[in-house]
Amino acid sequence: MKIVELDYNKENTVTRANKLFFVFCTLFLISRLAFTLYINFQIELYGLDVANNMFDDYTYPLILYNEIVLVLLPALIYTLIYRLNIPYGFRFNTLKFKNLIIILLLSVPLYVFLSSVNSISYYFLQHVGDIPARDLPLPKNAREFILSLFIVAFIPAVCEEYFLRGILLNAYNRRGAFSAIISGGIFFSIFHFDLTNILAPFFFGVIIGYVVLRTNSIYAGILAHFLNNAIAHTMMFVASKPDAPAIVRISPDEFFGILLQCLVSLAVIFLLLMAIKALNPQVKLKKTIRNPFLGFFDIITHRPVLLSLVLYGLRTYFILIRVQFIK
Repeated sequence: MKIVELDYNKENTVTRANKLFFVFCTLFLISRLAFTLYINFQIELYGLDVANNMFDDYTYPLILYNEIVLVLLPALIYTLIYRLNIPYGFRFNTLKFKNLIIILLLSVPLYVFLSSVNSISYYFLQHVGDIPARDLPLPKNAREFILSLFIVAFIPAVCEEYFLRGILLNAYNRRGAFSAIISGGIFFSIFHFDLTNILAPFFFGVIIGYVVLRTNSIYAGILAHFLNNAIAHTMMFVASKPDAPAIVRISPDEFFGILLQCLVSLAVIFLLLMAIKALNPQVKLKKTIRNPFLGFFDIITHRPVLLSLVLYGLRTYFILIRVQFIK
């Protein structure tokens, strides 16, 4: 039996959702600029070593600020202003056990694929400038690890999925599943404001968007998002070494191994996505209302999105020219 979806959130239009995303981009860059100026001021007063220690101390509070104040709060205000229906309009439907199992199986190959894509990006970008290793402050014990896991995995999964797969994906789904899924990848890439981490978020956004639409549950996206972040954080906690190099270096031999790893994990992901489709025959994706390529052009040329891309370009320019990839 085909599921008939009612249009609960007519006020959640593509234009309004795009404006909300531009608001996030603006607030993010203003906040990041203010924090950068503060750190530079601390460097002038106390020196680079003291400022670096302060940066480590502020890492987790900054994540909480970004997720709650910059991501979740504007999304909730948007929801209240336009009186959106959260349970039905944002796919807060029960995640079936069969889908939960597939998402659990998907978590490891998805992590391997995304980390491989990042490594491939690093391989080419390392010829442009030094790329610092991405290390969060290491937890000292199990209690700190669990707390850090809550901050870097659970909170972002809830806040970002509500924003991206709740508001934005469902707004774009009016134009068809293709637009909804592709826009999710584009927005998630911009969302990170990081040239060295642009492809992996795109693929993650596309895959998770598809999973949410196929399972008809935002909980699928929250779970997949949490698992990916949790695996990455756990790997960092377990495998990190005190004497690890501060700069990423990938040799040609390593590159071909990473490429093979990427292709194998992608094949496994494809099979699992086909399994999700087979297990949910009653869920039909909405057909696109126009040519997919024109739909993609519409996404990136809409004024709020275009302005968001301009902001992304300005920050990328600042990183490349002024600080040579060092944030």
